[in-house]
Amino acid sequence: MINLTDGIVTTFSSTLLSIIVGIFLFEKQRKSNDKSELQRLKLITIAESNDIKSILSDSEGMTLNLPENKKIEVIVTFLSPLAHEEAGKSGLFDALTTENLFHISRKIRMYNLKVGHLLGLMRNKSDLDFIEHAAKNVSETKDAILYDCELVSSQVSAA
Repeated sequence: MINLTDGIVTTFSSTLLSIIVGIFLFEKQRKSNDKSELQRLKLITIAESNDIKSILSDSEGMTLNLPENKKIEVIVTFLSPLAHEEAGKSGLFDALTTENLFHISRKIRMYNLKVGHLLGLMRNKSDLDFIEHAAKNVSETKDAILYDCELVSSQVSAA
């Protein structure tokens, strides 16, 4: 009877200890994976921000020759916020940084839409006021993206 009780207690204790050690090792591995994933996301987000800043800071934009001898200088390009979206979806950053990652992603997509709208207005030879307004929107969005790239880069670096 005592041998049976000792066997049951020993089996139960070793099983419980194995489960506890397994949970501990699992959590340790998960934290290690999260740390390396966070580092990877930091690097690609900062690299993408730097790339966007270099593209949008290019002093040689496209000169749009408009009627009445007016010229407007804009940077016509299409950007893709893949790293910013991936970092935002990861859940590894604090709420404010995540919100800003999604915010800049939406702003980049809006920039692409505004550039497409501007090009469409020019292709259709629309009214000069519409074209000037669209070019101003593109320029203002570009400036906002440049500012947000700096902000997000600093937030991601600090995470």
